[in-house]
Amino acid sequence: MSSLDVDLDRKLAYDKEKGQLITTDGSGSRLVLAMPMEAFFGLVDHLFELFMSGASVILEGAGEGAGKAAVQNIMSRKDIEYGLRKTLSRGSRWGHGRYELLELDFPRNYSRLRVYNCVFARESDPECRSMWYLRGYLRGCFSTFFHNPEIICNELKCMNVGDKYCEFELRPRASP
Repeated sequence: MSSLDVDLDRKLAYDKEKGQLITTDGSGSRLVLAMPMEAFFGLVDHLFELFMSGASVILEGAGEGAGKAAVQNIMSRKDIEYGLRKTLSRGSRWGHGRYELLELDFPRNYSRLRVYNCVFARESDPECRSMWYLRGYLRGCFSTFFHNPEIICNELKCMNVGDKYCEFELRPRASP
């Protein structure tokens, strides 16, 4: 196996015999799926060809599931804010871009954050179609941390339309 440093407590290794990427740390190892962004964008484009606007629901739902799964092992911690920061740090390590938590208000179930160098942004997508996955991922993470399934994710700024970063607001769905 060859290994690349991901951070001080985790390694990314390639098992040539099995043809698998694996992360390892002091608590064990996990399989990893790596995909070139061109392949991800191709997936997004094809979903929109097949399902038109329904593709946004599919991508957001897939992201939400991934976001919920990403925080499951952290939810047992007593320090939820630490767990949230750790989850965002992991998202950065997996190549999403660099997260910056701007505001976190647990009593209101509210947060605002930025993603610099967002890997899901692409200039050729002014409709921000590839961002549906990230919106879902963030909603999955924050709805789990806030213990509130009614969290929505609004994108306030987007690199796809020329902003220097993507900025998101997570808050409870407005009551009717």
